[in-house]
Amino acid sequence: MDYIEFLKGLEGIVDEILEKEWAPQMTSTSLAYRIYTHAEKRGLRVTLKDSERAVILFAALGKFKLVRSTPANHYSSS
Repeated sequence: MDYIEFLKGLEGIVDEILEKEWAPQMTSTSLAYRIYTHAEKRGLRVTLKDSERAVILFAALGKFKLVRSTPANHYSSS
């Protein structure tokens, strides 16, 4: 399987996750893990690092927006 076909397979997985499982509090790490587990179930040989790269790539292509979050315990009082 060439890289373009591989990315198309991951794109289908990302679309499915965004449609069925997306939640505003989902982190890029949890999205990467979901991509990884869905790919494994479909028989795609993918590493967690591949799925992390896919998150960055598909965000850059405009599939979704990555935003920086700060844990609640890091907020400072004014």
